[in-house]
Amino acid sequence: MPKRSVIKPKPVSIPRIKEIVQNFLDRYPGSPHIVVVPDGMMGTLPLLGLYDEVTKTTYLNHAFIDNEAQLVKTLWHEAMGHG
Repeated sequence: MPKRSVIKPKPVSIPRIKEIVQNFLDRYPGSPHIVVVPDGMMGTLPLLGLYDEVTKTTYLNHAFIDNEAQLVKTLWHEAMGHG
């Protein structure tokens, strides 16, 4: 039986992610610092985001952000939930 290939959706573009992040920061100015990590730079773990308690920084993994709703949910979870 041939191996099935998995079709992964194309991530939201980095410029669009940065635009949404800036809108989020403008609306919630007390939010932690937010960094968009380019595709492939966070390794192979399927993490959407990560909050670093030491640096008070939220990292968003471009590789796994497939849509804008997912991005906003991740921002809320990482920046507001942890930060």
